[in-house]
Amino acid sequence: MKVYRYYRGSSFPPHPFLDAGSIFHHLAHPLLENLDVDSALASLKREGIRTDEGTPVLLGIEDMIEKLREARQELQASFSLDTAIEQFREMIAEIIPDQSGNSVQELIDRFTQELKSFHHDTPDPGGVKRGFLKRKLGLFAFGRMVQKYPFTGKKKLSLDDATELAEQFDLIAKLERDLKKVTWGFDPEIIDVSKLHTLLGDSAADSWCTINRLTSLLEQGGYIESKGSHYQLTSRGLKKMGKEILDDIFSALKRDGWGMHTTRFPGSGITMNGDTKPYQFGDQFSLDINQTLMNSLRKKGGGIPVRISPEDFEVYQTENSTSSSTALLLDMSKSMRHDNNFVSAKMVALALESLIRMKYPRDNLTIIGFSSWARPLTTEELPSLQWDDENPYTNMEEGFSLAEKYLSRQKGRNKQIVLISDGEPTAHRENDLLFFQFPSHPLTLQKTLQMAKYCAMKGIIINTFMLGRKKSLTEFITQLARINRGRVFFTDSDNLGKYVLVDYLTQKGTRPFQTSFPM
Repeated sequence: MKVYRYYRGSSFPPHPFLDAGSIFHHLAHPLLENLDVDSALASLKREGIRTDEGTPVLLGIEDMIEKLREARQELQASFSLDTAIEQFREMIAEIIPDQSGNSVQELIDRFTQELKSFHHDTPDPGGVKRGFLKRKLGLFAFGRMVQKYPFTGKKKLSLDDATELAEQFDLIAKLERDLKKVTWGFDPEIIDVSKLHTLLGDSAADSWCTINRLTSLLEQGGYIESKGSHYQLTSRGLKKMGKEILDDIFSALKRDGWGMHTTRFPGSGITMNGDTKPYQFGDQFSLDINQTLMNSLRKKGGGIPVRISPEDFEVYQTENSTSSSTALLLDMSKSMRHDNNFVSAKMVALALESLIRMKYPRDNLTIIGFSSWARPLTTEELPSLQWDDENPYTNMEEGFSLAEKYLSRQKGRNKQIVLISDGEPTAHRENDLLFFQFPSHPLTLQKTLQMAKYCAMKGIIINTFMLGRKKSLTEFITQLARINRGRVFFTDSDNLGKYVLVDYLTQKGTRPFQTSFPM
């Protein structure tokens, strides 16, 4: 007896492990790679969500397609169709004699022609052809299955059972096609959730319902908003994205064993580190009430009222903290498209902005993109920012010039340029014209180094994070560091975020690790 299970998709509750915040956590990196919210959502729906260990939390459409294929392959490896095919031949022989040497497909073709020519008023002794006509669709499905899929199992199926299996194979094939159509932009409503549940179970059905609700969940959470036919990040989504990237970078630091240990040098900053000390005149009066009471009880014994003297005061130690102004120079030349460099650079920019906003709100940060020309960038445009195909050169001199003008307007003594690039400069400005040459012209190198020297004269340090180790590049960066007295970090796209953020924290008095970097 055939048993069907029916499933109403809307009756499933929201996915138990996913809310808007956790979904957005997994959207951050696809968003930077795909450059817009719609493409990132499509990518997330295709690929699903996994834990760091690779365990699926939300099955993606590609996972469902793969599971359908696995289910079909498992059936192919379990059953043999030899008996069913023999019974099929015997049935065909009843109406089309002398077909024993023909293939199954040839039999199906002859069978089709025979049924097309059959009419109900045609003589049909025993109702053989009418019986075939009733089973026509099932037999066609059986023929398609035999032709398309090899069966290698040992469990033999009768023709009736094989026909039912063929109908299941047709169902799997249709669902697989419909899932692919959804990834191409078709309406998700074409998916029959009850059949998805029947074939793949609760996990797939739950995941599909959540996939259909991803956009509305993120909208309700305030992370994205509709702009015409497209979606874009809200200010909340942008801040959340920066924090997610920042957390991801620091979790990598923890896995690598670098740590992030607060300095033991006491200072007059505002950030508490959890340690306490006896109060001294001039200290910030951040009183630890519990420790102060314990000091009084220890010295004077119990009793009520508790009498507290100034020598009992215990205050929190604070980190030594200074304000700073930073100009982050982001190389947008065409070569940055290689090795995931541009995506990593954008992640660092968002993470650094998030770090400063959350931990060092008195610091200043501007982001400047440079290719053939330089221009200021807003945090809002970073996720969808692309390298410059139309103006693909590397005008580092103009980037330094724009950064110097910004930093000169800022108060305070601590000013730096953080340069993220993958190559030496290949362009500079001659009056209002662009001069370009590759390999780099000596005049371009000279003008760039002159601007770096001018920055040094204005008290602006250039710290360079270089995504490459070519000989010509190393020679130029060595000269740059010597002239400006900044530092050089040779790294790659995987470690760029660790180096930039750790260096920033080190300068703030928070020393995650002590090491030296090659020059």
